[in-house]
Amino acid sequence: DKAYSYALKTNVFIKFILLPRHEIELLKFRNEIAIHKVVSRQGFIYDKNAVIEMIDAKLFKDNLGGYLVLEWLEGKPLDKVIENYASKSIEEKVQLFHRVANALIPLSSWIIHRDLHPSNIMVLDDSFEYERLRHNAYDPKIKIIDFGESYSEYVTVVGDLDNSDLRNLKVNNSRRLTTSLYSTPPEYLKDYSFRRHSESSYTENYDSWALGLIGY
Repeated sequence: DKAYSYALKTNVFIKFILLPRHEIELLKFRNEIAIHKVVSRQGFIYDKNAVIEMIDAKLFKDNLGGYLVLEWLEGKPLDKVIENYASKSIEEKVQLFHRVANALIPLSSWIIHRDLHPSNIMVLDDSFEYERLRHNAYDPKIKIIDFGESYSEYVTVVGDLDNSDLRNLKVNNSRRLTTSLYSTPPEYLKDYSFRRHSESSYTENYDSWALGLIGY
């Protein structure tokens, strides 16, 4: 939901979870908060404009829910932007795709998004001058949003989740039931049996698969 912060004097986005139906639903929200903490660190390393900014987060007592406050992004999702690209040149299409790839760079070494599709990619500036990337590759005026399905082993460092929580997130059925074409399970793409004890081995191909489809 869009809201106005009188303290910051700007619009913000607030994501709520109220009265979670089961333990996994609350665990996924805790994971999303921790993911945003990891994301914030990468924005600091690359460029303050590289990633979406987390402003605040809180979990309510007695597992009643919580909220997550993020910066408000003015722009359009990629699925709306590409509607206007049918008549554009191949160079302009490749430039847009390259901007999307650049937006993923600060995340790709630390986080697997796992739900990367055009409506989760915000384009902030339709009139972007592509030459700007020569001097600031990490500010393509595109930001990745909605980390509700994301995975990172680094959440155990920045948050209160442990390895057993990560295993519960990986094996729960809700992920499989919500899988779309853009997030086809990676076990269909590669035999991971030789790395069956690695948590990340079951997730690392989601984003490369999705990015390939977006490029196509």
